[in-house]
Amino acid sequence: RALRTHVLPELLRHGEANGKRLRIWSAGCSTGEEPYSIAMMLRELVPAGQGWDIKVIATDISLRALEAARQGRYGARAVALATPEQLSRFFQPTPSGAHEVRPEVRDLVEFRHHNLVTEPVPFAPSERIDLVLCRNVTIYFGRDTTRALMTRLHHCLRDGGYLFLGHSETLWQVSEDFRLVSLGVADSAAFVYRRLDPTVERRAILPDR
Repeated sequence: RALRTHVLPELLRHGEANGKRLRIWSAGCSTGEEPYSIAMMLRELVPAGQGWDIKVIATDISLRALEAARQGRYGARAVALATPEQLSRFFQPTPSGAHEVRPEVRDLVEFRHHNLVTEPVPFAPSERIDLVLCRNVTIYFGRDTTRALMTRLHHCLRDGGYLFLGHSETLWQVSEDFRLVSLGVADSAAFVYRRLDPTVERRAILPDR
């Protein structure tokens, strides 16, 4: 909900003013549900053929998971939350009864093998990313490893770019390079991190506790 309602529309407005370019990194993408879901939301917001340069980079350390992700075939349980309209638009049925991601979604996603602990970010040094999703990954890392990773993520994000972590993950006593921001109101609010320099407007900033 936070992605669809707040983050992606804002990133698209920024991209509209900066060459219609958008880069998103799904770090630790496993079998592809996350990057494909993001690509589907982007297709709802920006239909194909509108001159955008959009790419969702999806990385994982598991070659087996990446192979499954590239196949893009999912059972009924994986698509249980999709509406009938979304199933019809973004998936095509297979003879085995699976749901296969359609090409208009696949075209936005690029899968790469990558080790978050030992390798630099999978982008050119000058390239800046609009959104990084690294959810339920750092729970397996020690604090020093997480701190080093956050330094790399901070460097590859553009000013104003977003970082999504998992519900149980925090940067408290790990990194002061990001600010915790609230998206939405009351019980529906989501709390995410943002890379902000002093020139970026800091609305709805909360202390990280």
